[in-house]
Amino acid sequence: MPADAAEIVRLADRVEQATGPDRELDQAIWFALFGPDKDMHRIIARGSFNYTASLDASMTLAPEGLWKRINVDPYGRANIRLGDACAVTAATSALALTAAALRARAAQHEHEVG
Repeated sequence: MPADAAEIVRLADRVEQATGPDRELDQAIWFALFGPDKDMHRIIARGSFNYTASLDASMTLAPEGLWKRINVDPYGRANIRLGDACAVTAATSALALTAAALRARAAQHEHEVG
């Protein structure tokens, strides 16, 4: 079963604090959003999710229809804005977009359940 909004926000906090790609975080994101999968080992082996490493993969997490802006500062830190309330800064663009997408999904979940 997918995680609740508070769990997703805690996961976004972890992503923002990461210093680079992290397979454990990728797996935690998958479980939080989609729940356990009986084929998880096959999914991991195929590299089907690399949210913390790949900007393309992290973009798939963003809820539909949200405006996206990506800025990278001179020190290589990325700032991502998704919608009105989901601006985050992280060590890489993929991490920032992943964290912002998680925060947007948590807000969306809270609104739907709420």
